[in-house]
Amino acid sequence: GTTALVVGATKSAGTEPFAGRIAEAFVYSAALTETQVQDRMCQSGTGSETNIAGYFKFDGNGNDSTANANNLTAQASATATTVSNPFYS
Repeated sequence: GTTALVVGATKSAGTEPFAGRIAEAFVYSAALTETQVQDRMCQSGTGSETNIAGYFKFDGNGNDSTANANNLTAQASATATTVSNPFYS
């Protein structure tokens, strides 16, 4: 579809922002099993996982780390940084 992807807010307009930090975000084009989610939830991705539509590392930007190039644009006071990110030191 063409609906906007919103990461870190509860509404599609980007309102009601999440008051915290998001280390990484993944978007898949197929449902994952509970086991798949548990296996992946504490690991950094590669961007080449099966059925991945978007992988966002937030390591200084909102760019998609897959070949799909579904890049995000930060709004309001959102920033992407490697500070306090458990996957980067």
